[in-house]
Amino acid sequence: MSRPKHINLNQWEKVKTFEDLDGYQALIITPSKMSDGTQLPELYFRKGISRFNEIKDISSTNWTKDIRISKEGGDNEYSLRVDWWFENALNNKEYREIINTAFNKNNFDVKKHWNMAQNYLKKFNYSARKTYIHKYVWNWLSNEMHKFLKFRK
Repeated sequence: MSRPKHINLNQWEKVKTFEDLDGYQALIITPSKMSDGTQLPELYFRKGISRFNEIKDISSTNWTKDIRISKEGGDNEYSLRVDWWFENALNNKEYREIINTAFNKNNFDVKKHWNMAQNYLKKFNYSARKTYIHKYVWNWLSNEMHKFLKFRK
């Protein structure tokens, strides 16, 4: 008989989405199907320190689209990091071109949704804060564009 595997979930942090596992030791639990065939959603847990270097000090850091900001600190500190990322993204000609090429079509208002993403991001509570802003922005703009195009039909 093999030895049972023991996992203490008290040592893990439960997160809402698969994307929140990025950079962490992750555990995904798929519940058994119920007798009526219903499949409950997967449960996501992470633990440890992110493998990615998340910056706290924005004064001495060079911006790249894939830089990750720290979610640590108070709301003001996090908001400053978010604003720093968005401001530097707008000032980066290559990144603006990537965003415009992907989303500036079919009369989709990229600037409006860019600002909405930035403002919404700053409203997250600590546990929901995002660190990989490029991925967040890309997903936000993709979802909003999809809704926009669906609404136009």
